Amino acid sequence: MEQKMESPFISGNVVTKVKGDRARVDVPAPDTIVVPGVAFDRRGHRLGYGRGYYDRALSARPEALRIGFCHSFQLVEKLDERPHDEPVDFIVTPDGAQATHARASKETP
Repeated sequence: MEQKMESPFISGNVVTKVKGDRARVDVPAPDTIVVPGVAFDRRGHRLGYGRGYYDRALSARPEALRIGFCHSFQLVEKLDERPHDEPVDFIVTPDGAQATHARASKETP
């Protein structure tokens, strides 16, 4: 007979409940952010899901390394860019990884 152990922890978003009590968990700021996308271009721009969540998260952590993951068919030559768009530093596909140098080109006049 299989024994099922009951855990006192209930998974949650940053706040973890422990036997009806709440314990705050300090989450350190990330130094790397993995970014999904519908498509990426070779300059590091991405087509997201239209709500700007990742653009806001990336702009709040400008020092974080930004890595986009996608299938090879999602990598296109050029996407339209908007002023609030935040590019990624690297794009990883099953065929390999490439640096975009997107933010380096923004910093140099």
